Amino acid sequence: MLVTGEPQLAVIRQSTPDYAGHAVVIYKISVTDGKLYVADPNFPNNRESGKGTETIRTIDFVNGSFAPYPSALNAASSKINFDQIGYFAKTAYVDWAKITSRWAEFEAGTIGNDRFPNYRLYVNSTEGSRLIDNINVDDNEIDIVCKSSEFPKYIAFTDYLREFEVFNGAGQYVSSGTASITVLRE
Repeated sequence: MLVTGEPQLAVIRQSTPDYAGHAVVIYKISVTDGKLYVADPNFPNNRESGKGTETIRTIDFVNGSFAPYPSALNAASSKINFDQIGYFAKTAYVDWAKITSRWAEFEAGTIGNDRFPNYRLYVNSTEGSRLIDNINVDDNEIDIVCKSSEFPKYIAFTDYLREFEVFNGAGQYVSSGTASITVLRE
């Protein structure tokens, strides 16, 4: 950063007990104060979740090493100290030769298709209704079926049915299954 003046990705990690990890962006360095200024996605606009108070986030450099940085795994979680801090160059994660083509994919709405194959969800069977956002069903429970002919792995002897997991709107795990999953109405 001292050479380029550009922000830098930092990956921070808690060494014990759970080996939790998080990514932040260092946007400024003060060598004289021994501070790295942090843009932390858990504190958007440097504001604490639910409090609205502004806090300038920093990682301090003291006696030749970084002090632990307090953050959380997400904005709603309790704070933990991340005691391992590492930099990653901007070309470590992004192939800059592909930026133009990736941006074209983003604009076309096809970004990620090479990583996340298309799939379809159905109610009860592949002959049933497509499962789409805000679908209304009369039953108290439904079977969800996932089909993808683009994905290289599928359940043997099926019509490209896939294993999958279901999470609720809060991101909490609900169930998983092979060909279908029964979901109860909440």
